[in-house]
Amino acid sequence: MNKKIVSIFACLALAFSILITDRTQGRAQKRKFRHDSKIETIYQPTDDRTVIKTRFKIQPEKEENFRTALLMAGFYFAGKTLTGPPQEVEIYLFSSSKRGELFAKDRSVTMILDQRPLMIGEGELLKGVFSTSSTGPVEMFEEIRDETLFIRMPYAKFLDVVAARKVALLAASNKFKFSEDNLETLRDLASRMAP
Repeated sequence: MNKKIVSIFACLALAFSILITDRTQGRAQKRKFRHDSKIETIYQPTDDRTVIKTRFKIQPEKEENFRTALLMAGFYFAGKTLTGPPQEVEIYLFSSSKRGELFAKDRSVTMILDQRPLMIGEGELLKGVFSTSSTGPVEMFEEIRDETLFIRMPYAKFLDVVAARKVALLAASNKFKFSEDNLETLRDLASRMAP
């Protein structure tokens, strides 16, 4: 009887160790991400830090109000070797708008993940510049507002973003949709945040 119990426990222990090994190896393996964006790794010797970042176009819900909308996301760590995940991810929203100031008064940022809101907080307006451009055969000038909104997103919330299937960014009352290519780029970036 004791031999049977010992052999049952031995079999269970072996099965459990195989299961744990498979799960651990599964986590360590990184899949190939398919996207058109570039992810850059830059070592900055003067600050002794490494920056990993990406940049891509995002789709404004009301295209007629924008000339361009770009998002840059990245993180940094001390030295050349990553030892742990970052505390936060830095996000920059660059926009050129025909509607004037977008973020001068309201800089609240919410991510919409699979139709549920995730509050990020208040962004910081880094740059707001007016310029003019001429269009058409007759010199018609339109006023353009270039703005950069800086957002600090906690690492855990960034992981929620990359786990979602559909994502939009709501900055003030302006909604920007992320394409599947945008999400794959952010998932690729997230995969580089663990040593």
